[in-house]
Amino acid sequence: MRLALRIAYLELRHQALRLLLISLALAAGFSAFFATYGFAGKVLQSVASESRALLGGDFVVQTNGLMPEDLPPKINSLPSVTATVQVSDFPTMTSTGPAYSPVSRLVEVRAVEGDYPLAGHLETTPALQHPLKGLYVSRSLAEAWNLSSAPAHALADEALLGARQALRLGDGIVPIQGIVIMDDSQQASAFSLGPRVLIDLATAKRMGLVTARARLSSRILALLKPGEALDPAVQAARDVVGPNVRVQGHVEAANALARPVRNLTHFVELLGLFTLILAAMGAWAILTSFLENRTREVAILRCLGSTPAPPVLAYSLLAGLLLFVAMTGGWALGTITASILPSILRDVIPVALQGGATPHPPMLETLLTILALALLMIPSFLRLASVRPLAMLREGPEPRLIHHFTALAGRLTAAGGA
Repeated sequence: MRLALRIAYLELRHQALRLLLISLALAAGFSAFFATYGFAGKVLQSVASESRALLGGDFVVQTNGLMPEDLPPKINSLPSVTATVQVSDFPTMTSTGPAYSPVSRLVEVRAVEGDYPLAGHLETTPALQHPLKGLYVSRSLAEAWNLSSAPAHALADEALLGARQALRLGDGIVPIQGIVIMDDSQQASAFSLGPRVLIDLATAKRMGLVTARARLSSRILALLKPGEALDPAVQAARDVVGPNVRVQGHVEAANALARPVRNLTHFVELLGLFTLILAAMGAWAILTSFLENRTREVAILRCLGSTPAPPVLAYSLLAGLLLFVAMTGGWALGTITASILPSILRDVIPVALQGGATPHPPMLETLLTILALALLMIPSFLRLASVRPLAMLREGPEPRLIHHFTALAGRLTAAGGA
């Protein structure tokens, strides 16, 4: 054992640069692997913990098209419900600017009636006065078009369009009341047809945007009384609305809303795993080449009376040390990266999903990677164990171990034929 430790120390001292290269290659793979899995786990944990904020209530009742008039009273009559909000979502074209130089684009309109949102965070400037009245545009649209709020009690006319303080929606012009700084429910979807604008449902109907012929989805967001259980309330809502109306609790609905984010995390996981596999293959190739070039040193040790065990044990210790350093370094760097990655991707990751705790690293996948590397290294260690003292007198490396097996198979085949 002392001889093996001595050999490992000398190799570590004289081959530090090469061994550091191997360790860095593996550490890069492990860090990418831990960072992507940590990021994905953090986001998915936040989806579960912030599902009420993403939905905007405790449960949702959703229909396609215009909301039936008898549906809101049925939900409000439930004893477990304390408040409801009606929401209609649809895409439409909007424009602004002077008549000689207008700009237009597709936007997603959310028309609301009531104290929106019932849960989650909606931040506007100026501060929103509940219930929502008038038009509020997203910050991205305001920055793209240089929009600003219209003066109080301003009339909807072409002058406001020229000053970019109003939008043309449907059959009329709507003054801008404020800018949406953050909306948890808006960011639940990583991909959208366009920026969102909020408008009260009465104004949307007056502009001809919400009609029986419009292509829209209508929802009722419901807030439960304190202490009420979610599942019984959802079942009670399903009983009163009938089979053709969908009712979902906030966990189920948030998972559906955040499906693009979940798809992004799965892609990131696969990317991290692919990076780890590439790094492992590169480290294996470098380490195998390193061990192949140690044949002469092992032959010298054999001439000095050493058995095959100490050199094999020494290089096994070196390989184990490299794996340990690479894994711990990769874990530390990956954990730090996973904690800051949601803020880097803040444009596609909701603010509500950026504060989750970083989960534990995937130990099963890590152990399987280390085991695969160990199995791939076995032929190199067997080759070192089979080195003879006379190998130091030969030019070039000894035949590979596979060649011995090939020669043995050839002799057996020849003997069988004879």
